[in-house]
Amino acid sequence: MPGAMARRPILSIGICSLVALSFLNSTNPSNFFATSTKAAPATESASSTAAEASSKQRTSTFGPASLKMLVSAADLPIFFSKQKTAAKILTARRGDWFPFFVSRKPLKAAVLTGEVDEVCATVKKLSELLEEKNGNLQPHRFLVPRAVAGLLIGSGGTNIKDARSETGATIWIEQTPGSEDIVFIQGSSQTVTAAAKWLLDTLQGERISQQLSTRYHTSGSSSHQTELDLHIPKDKVGLVIGKGGTSLKRYEQDCFCQLKMDSEKCTLNVKGSLGDVQMAVRYIMQDLSIEPK
Repeated sequence: MPGAMARRPILSIGICSLVALSFLNSTNPSNFFATSTKAAPATESASSTAAEASSKQRTSTFGPASLKMLVSAADLPIFFSKQKTAAKILTARRGDWFPFFVSRKPLKAAVLTGEVDEVCATVKKLSELLEEKNGNLQPHRFLVPRAVAGLLIGSGGTNIKDARSETGATIWIEQTPGSEDIVFIQGSSQTVTAAAKWLLDTLQGERISQQLSTRYHTSGSSSHQTELDLHIPKDKVGLVIGKGGTSLKRYEQDCFCQLKMDSEKCTLNVKGSLGDVQMAVRYIMQDLSIEPK
């Protein structure tokens, strides 16, 4: 209905702050993006069939070795470059983001899967391409189950110290509010590949079950198109626009959204997939909250 389309939701930064805090404090981040409709309970036979189908899908999708990474939207095209990689690469769908900020930019999950040598060769190729694109040695982020962190670190930090010494890479681990931790690996493509091999060996040696899904939101809840008007405080409008519109362009590229600022009304129109729009709002709020005093 035309009338309904004209009444877009309008949010203020204060309201959005409360929403974001609720999201960050949630023990199950996928609930933030979930639809209100609940599926009817499956019958026992239906559940059994679904479980078998899911098992077959996992077997056919993932190889014997897999690593899960976090990548920014700006670097995502490298994962789809024309240069062939040895391992299969699976990336998050439109509107689906890693729910926690671990850098200044929103991140998506990607899984590299195949034989061990194929995964390591793919890590090396991606590291080379990222280094060529960005011009520096940025850390690679690998997601591992919370239970793995202790094994990687070892008693008194011996395991991770040995890995640093043997691979030549800089390695450290940070916790997230979720059930996964992030292993940061930084160095040349050769040292990053050696460290990735160490990570794979640890995961396989301990037979750790990984959460290899790139989906963090309820299926279908984040992909439909939406739009909202975000009220920006008058003294922050220039910061959101940036010099020559650079900030607006960055938000668009990093969140796959369309943004248009009405400076007179101090209103920012955000259009795109629901998950992308929600991430853009959080991204903008983060920039406004950490700006220099």
